[in-house]
Amino acid sequence: MSKDESGFIVNAWRQIFGSLGSMSVFATVGYFVHGGEGDASFSEKWTLGNFFFSIAYLFLFSYLSTQRYITTIILVYAAYRIFEIMVYHINIFLSLEGLQGFRRSVVLLFHNYIEVLFWFASFYRLLHYFFSKPFITRSLGGSLYFSIVTMTTLGYGDIEPINEIGRAIVSVQTLIGIFMAIFLLARFVSMLPQRGTRDREEIRASAKARQVVDCAKRELEEGKEEENCES
Repeated sequence: MSKDESGFIVNAWRQIFGSLGSMSVFATVGYFVHGGEGDASFSEKWTLGNFFFSIAYLFLFSYLSTQRYITTIILVYAAYRIFEIMVYHINIFLSLEGLQGFRRSVVLLFHNYIEVLFWFASFYRLLHYFFSKPFITRSLGGSLYFSIVTMTTLGYGDIEPINEIGRAIVSVQTLIGIFMAIFLLARFVSMLPQRGTRDREEIRASAKARQVVDCAKRELEEGKEEENCES
């Protein structure tokens, strides 16, 4: 779809989020590592690196929480990283740039989803006194549990934010969870049949399936069985 066909509002938001994406840490590091954009392997390495970093930090939180400066730097980066993830996926939605196959997009989205979940769990461990049961949210299992029920919008009600900051954090995570789990996944599924959203292997598999169907149709029409129909 061209920019003219998208309309003024879509083009305006495309330019805004495109500018934000170009100024991200991911884009900056990618530029110096590869001298430009468009390297799929770097995108996957960046995603996996941050994915494991978020998990490792939650498990090491008890040891690192005494280091105030390190904790502050990491959690500031975590907040920025969540913002970067959202900008990245909004850019894909607005312009379909970086979409290199349905399966790859869903796998990357899944990793981003889990990463965000673990980053918020770390926020809850640090800010456990903002919630009704701090002895739960300050533990590893309790913070992860609360992050999961918030991100998936289950909201059992056993733990509640008790001030404006806590409510703001929970609201942000809920909105991100809805956006990532429903809106983007639904968008990717709706694009599945389109040739431009499939990688080479998916296109070959689709072509092979059509050949098998055509072969079966010929068998029915001619009333005889052809050999090597599925070869």
